[in-house]
Amino acid sequence: MSRGEVRQGPRGSPLLFYNLKPYDVARMQRAIEILCEVYQAAGARRILPLVVGHEEVNTPADLARLRAAKLRPGDFEVTAYHPLGTCRVGTTPRAPAWARITRPTTWPASTSATAARCPRPWA
Repeated sequence: MSRGEVRQGPRGSPLLFYNLKPYDVARMQRAIEILCEVYQAAGARRILPLVVGHEEVNTPADLARLRAAKLRPGDFEVTAYHPLGTCRVGTTPRAPAWARITRPTTWPASTSATAARCPRPWA
């Protein structure tokens, strides 16, 4: 199983780290391949998969090259966010969830909600 962690970064900002295992690397690669294929079929002119060595996958030949690649965990430019989350993460007293963290497993006074709680889709 892959794992990740949150560490305190420059000026107290949070840094997220992912330690991907081979199973997850293969799944991520396959998911990106499928997305590129769907985007191409939909007529996308530029596809930027955030994979090192595959900066753009705009043609069937580009996609074939991605499929043939043996990707490593460091080849993915991994990002994470929760666009509807309510837990603040920051370096000021107005962002208490991060300011009071002593260990990654300790999140005092934090609140979070999922998108399922939203009454309608967000545009």
